[in-house]
Amino acid sequence: LYGNTPIPIELPAHWDVRISPFAGYRRPALTAEEIRLRLRRAIGARPISEGARGKKSAVIIIDDITRPTPCGPIARAVIAELLEAGVPRENIWFVAALGAHGVMYREQFVRKLGRRLVDEYEIYNHNAFFNHVFLGNTSHYVPIEINADVMAAEYKIGIGTMMAHGYFGFSGSAKCVMPGVSSMRSIMANHSHTGIQDFNMGNPRTLMRDDAVEIARRMGLDFKADAILNGAGEICALFAGDFEAEGKEAAAYAAEHYLAEFVPDCDIVLANN
Repeated sequence: LYGNTPIPIELPAHWDVRISPFAGYRRPALTAEEIRLRLRRAIGARPISEGARGKKSAVIIIDDITRPTPCGPIARAVIAELLEAGVPRENIWFVAALGAHGVMYREQFVRKLGRRLVDEYEIYNHNAFFNHVFLGNTSHYVPIEINADVMAAEYKIGIGTMMAHGYFGFSGSAKCVMPGVSSMRSIMANHSHTGIQDFNMGNPRTLMRDDAVEIARRMGLDFKADAILNGAGEICALFAGDFEAEGKEAAAYAAEHYLAEFVPDCDIVLANN
């Protein structure tokens, strides 16, 4: 979400130019009501309005500015569900899942969530160096150290985008917890499973991801929403529910949605991020 403005490029008229957009590039954006309906059709879990019933507090984990997720529309629908469940408005807060990335400032929070949510709710940057709760070790001997402001909430929700990822295989699902809100010690141990020589783009099972799933289950991530985006960076599909169950469906969908035609033997390739 650094910016979404088209950049005009002039190419020589005699060039043979091929444009290869991904399959879901022009898929229409979901409306606010469609987003709410997809949250309620939870995959492998009770919808938030039921699962959060009786809870006195809730945290919403959002991905950071280096990710394209427009979190605002999903967050507004999530909050509506939390309020319907009876969670007090003043006991709902956000944590930005920075992992080991740099901090976000108000401008970035507004870009991710919209001005109204930033004005009305407390938002914290995750800090990888302190303020963690130790929950033991994974079966791969990775220490589980999770942000204490996340662990303080009775109900835990994550918002992100499902896309192919070079190391994890796919983003989304449990990645908002590991590395999102984990300590630097935990992140370094998890990331040591993969070296720069490895390439796992689109692989649904990796050691890094297995660790993340185990960690998210241990720390109690109750609900996850993963968006699929069109070429304008709009939410055109949404998978929500148990982070592992919805993550499998979202990854399978993403593998087809983001597929682009390969054009061989190009002299020059222009690609955006």
